[in-house]
Amino acid sequence: MAILKKGIYSEISGTLGDFVYSSRKGRTVVSAKPDPLAPKKPATVAQQAQREKFKLITQLLKPFGPVLDAGFKQYKAKIGTTAKAFKENYSTLLSGVYPNLIINYKDLRLSAGNASTLHDLKIEDQGGGLYALSWKYCADAHRRDDQLVLVLYEEGQNRVVFTMDLANVGRQQAEFEVCSSPGCKVHVYVFTLGQSKGGNSESRYLGLVA
Repeated sequence: MAILKKGIYSEISGTLGDFVYSSRKGRTVVSAKPDPLAPKKPATVAQQAQREKFKLITQLLKPFGPVLDAGFKQYKAKIGTTAKAFKENYSTLLSGVYPNLIINYKDLRLSAGNASTLHDLKIEDQGGGLYALSWKYCADAHRRDDQLVLVLYEEGQNRVVFTMDLANVGRQQAEFEVCSSPGCKVHVYVFTLGQSKGGNSESRYLGLVA
């Protein structure tokens, strides 16, 4: 709908029929209404690459929801745990040139915090799908009861299995079992979960176990 600002011979603004009226420096400018059915301008290669990158990271992080809520808990009230995880992973998780983008699973970050990391962290295949973890923990005694979080990610199915309390950090050893089909690729991540908001450690990637 067009609007007459002063009188019938004065400025007019808005839409009237197939035309759009506006005022610029005291003059009335008339332009045709955009056709909603007209084909949109194709996205540039850079825009396509950005959209694909956004899509890939979003899809990858989706099944990690509860893990991210714990790993980035100190950001829940600020920007949200998923948003923080996306920001932390955006610049490092993917490599290659669009459309041949590659996910760097070893660079996936699932937590952030100021807790000491586990030293001399080792994983050992015990056979039959059983794996042993061992580490040294040299932090303050009051953090010996922090929990070790174990996260398993099955690449082909985009599926996550996790436990928030595999073992107390002070225990310095733990075991876990992987039940997977032949040919499955299971990525292993761990981090420590502290009681305070910033009491987590940064997540560690332990490689493929299946």
